[in-house]
Amino acid sequence: MLKTMKSEIARIAALLIASAVSSATPAGEKPAADATASNLKSTAVISADAVRPHVEYLASPRLEGRGTARGKKLARDYLCRQFEELQLEPLFGKSGYIQEIPGLVDKQGERTILGRNIGGWIRGSDPKLCDEYVILSAHYDHLGVDKDGRIYTGADDNAGSVAMMLEVARKFSTAGKRPRRSLVFLSCDLEEKLLWGSRWFVAHPPWPIQQVKLFITAEMIGRTLGDLPMKTIFVLGAERGEGLRDKVNEVKLPADLEVAHLGIDIVGTRSDYGPFQSEKVPFLFFSGGEHPDYHTPRDTADRVDYNRVAHVSNLIDSICRSVAQADTPRSGSINRVTSSMKSVRCTASPTCCSRPMTPSKTPPEKTTRDPASRRCSASL
Repeated sequence: MLKTMKSEIARIAALLIASAVSSATPAGEKPAADATASNLKSTAVISADAVRPHVEYLASPRLEGRGTARGKKLARDYLCRQFEELQLEPLFGKSGYIQEIPGLVDKQGERTILGRNIGGWIRGSDPKLCDEYVILSAHYDHLGVDKDGRIYTGADDNAGSVAMMLEVARKFSTAGKRPRRSLVFLSCDLEEKLLWGSRWFVAHPPWPIQQVKLFITAEMIGRTLGDLPMKTIFVLGAERGEGLRDKVNEVKLPADLEVAHLGIDIVGTRSDYGPFQSEKVPFLFFSGGEHPDYHTPRDTADRVDYNRVAHVSNLIDSICRSVAQADTPRSGSINRVTSSMKSVRCTASPTCCSRPMTPSKTPPEKTTRDPASRRCSASL
């Protein structure tokens, strides 16, 4: 997660907890989503046993904190294999599941590659709605290995959310019936470096970005704010899209999960929703909040609450189904773009992030490809 000053987090922590108490949605308070969405319901429920293997692999020391070239390649290969097994269509045309993010030309005249986004999709079944897209996203990169050899495995940030994305994709791909709108599963790189992967995707989408009906992303869903004994998952962004709050509140929750809505202005730009917000795309951001192991080597797979990850995964799955099936016209309005988006519009190098980045032991990867060829113009 893109980090802000710890003093700011401490200042708003009390407000977050108070909001959780006042706005939490108890299980069963509202009816299930509309009848159209119910036609696509899957009887299977995402379980803790389903999400755990993904986290344990992605957060294993072998992947070197998903911040080195070798570690990222292992993570990418894993995600691409999962997409292939689920028979998701490649998102980036001839480039397949991979969208390269180019860097500068080096001294040898070769174009460097800063990172790679990964994407697959399920084509919508309704001819009138299939060119509208619901994107479910979770960044796969983390902080890598520091100069002392310590590995930042990033189990909660953000292997848990990647596991959520994969298991939601599995539910859709095995449902036997495609949703009316198209579903996109996107795992961005370089979130930890000024959201560079999502910024590149928004600038070079496979289709006009205005066709995105909803962007959903999640971070740190396997633990709670400050590791406090609370049931809360925070949801941000619902106030910026027409009907989004109702879509969230319609979902029946288990007894040990509660939803607390927060205004995005309270937290600012914390994750990959930032570039989408700047383009007035409706979005939802799910997070449990920071805990003492955030951005430390202690964020390990054995400290993740897998039941919680599964509960949040089922919540997000239900919202995706509801929006993908809805009869309502596309909701493209966001009340306003906050001043925090100025940082997202920054055109400087991703290494200009105000906080120090964990150094990688592996130099940037190289390619001789022209970066102009990375602009995907293929129509889905």
